[in-house]
Amino acid sequence: MPQQKTKHTHTVQKEYLKSFSIEKDSKYFLWRLDKKTGKKKRLTIDNVSVENYFYPQEVENWLANDIEGKGIRVLKKIIEEKLVSNLNSGEKELVVKWIIAQDLRTSEFRNEITQGIEQTAKLIFKTKILPEIATQSFKEFIDKDPIKNIQMGMLKKMQRHAPIISHKYHWGIIQNISNEPYYTSDHPVQRDNTYLKSMKKIMKKKYIGSGKGYLSKGVEFQLSLNPELKLVIMNLEPLNDMLREIWVAIKKNPQIYPSLWILFPHDKFRELRSEKLTAKYENVLYFNSMITGLSNRFIYSRDNNFTIAEDLLKKNPEYKDENRKRWDIS
Repeated sequence: MPQQKTKHTHTVQKEYLKSFSIEKDSKYFLWRLDKKTGKKKRLTIDNVSVENYFYPQEVENWLANDIEGKGIRVLKKIIEEKLVSNLNSGEKELVVKWIIAQDLRTSEFRNEITQGIEQTAKLIFKTKILPEIATQSFKEFIDKDPIKNIQMGMLKKMQRHAPIISHKYHWGIIQNISNEPYYTSDHPVQRDNTYLKSMKKIMKKKYIGSGKGYLSKGVEFQLSLNPELKLVIMNLEPLNDMLREIWVAIKKNPQIYPSLWILFPHDKFRELRSEKLTAKYENVLYFNSMITGLSNRFIYSRDNNFTIAEDLLKKNPEYKDENRKRWDIS
């Protein structure tokens, strides 16, 4: 007898959302902000980030058996201990597999794939094939099933990066000491690259890549674990490169050591290598703004407090649109 398909599939794991909820009568409630309408609503976690038949049953089973339960157990351990130093290599790898899967399983990522293909098709048609139809929508050329197949394929194939990320990247916990809670969303894993952003400002150059690939130099994975805690996994290659360059300079010119020691930003380097940091209001503002802008449509919070999100959307109304431009391929 064939296995019955799961109709209501969660694009964000329910057990993860529990950490942003309040239990009442054996049900878990959180608040949801709809970016599109601005409406706020209190819902059970059973009714958020749900799509009908979003994954093939095979992928649904794989997530349930190989990814969700194993990863969430370690995430709960991190929340309970407020530490990452107690994790062994196997536990770290389970967390990274969970993060990769959660990053790639969402509606937002499917929209990114669709727009990426559409933008590439536009460029090809414009320059090589049919310039006269370059302005029409290319959605008619893109079937939903191939997009889904691409997403499902990436879900599993990108797991191969888990050992490198778990073993070679720096892990840290950030404790929120502000009066604003960390949000989560329908796309909870955030990838950032403050190193590349700094380089763009310094060099005043545009880069083709975003620097947010899983193995990109300086990439950061950020995941709010609950309103008070955030997990950060960072590629510290830029920091290590800088230290090597300084050491080479000192070996060539030992006399510059005293002046370099005085000028060297010791606090900043210790901060980057620290396993436990605190987040003030400006840090929470940055993260919540990022998660608001890069979510597909919905923001989640334990409390009815969406001040940061509402302020951002007021200033940047383009983030309200699910069909907003995510790619600039030209």
